[in-house]
Amino acid sequence: IAQLDAEQGYLFQSLLRPHPSLTQFGPVVSTVRAIVIIENGRPQLLHTVWKLPAGRNHADNFWREGNLLGAVNSATGAVERMVKGVGPWQQSVTEHPDTKAPIVGTQLPNWQRLVDLCLDCAGIFSQIRYQSWDIALCPDGPVIVEVNTGSAFNLSQLAKGEGFLTDQFGAFLSRCGYKLKQPH
Repeated sequence: IAQLDAEQGYLFQSLLRPHPSLTQFGPVVSTVRAIVIIENGRPQLLHTVWKLPAGRNHADNFWREGNLLGAVNSATGAVERMVKGVGPWQQSVTEHPDTKAPIVGTQLPNWQRLVDLCLDCAGIFSQIRYQSWDIALCPDGPVIVEVNTGSAFNLSQLAKGEGFLTDQFGAFLSRCGYKLKQPH
């Protein structure tokens, strides 16, 4: 308590538990990072990844050693690829390192509810044209943990194994007024 910064403030939330279908991956709640862009006042889902805790970690941040990161099909909620580590230490994994439960092919629960919640709430902040949402997968449905006005571009790149600057995202940046360098 003595370390809390009174000037900054803190928000205390109820402890979240994982959806029953996800407890095979451990007792710690995981979140979906949903990247949203706003075009003409309408939110669009650009990328989704699943941040999954492993080892002794009590949070799903990918920078925590041992945690996993998965590419999720934004239309279906199916996990298509899972990795751990970065750079030359990155490895594809097909099962959870602690529980040995198969991960790739997992259908994340309440997917359409998660997408609807994210897009409905993103519209509230339509002046922020690039948003990233962390949404927990809990027993009673998806729960918003936080929204960011930016995001680590590397998360979806690491999860999917491909670049973030797609034609769609490049066109979005251009419409926002950014001038992209053209390749030589």
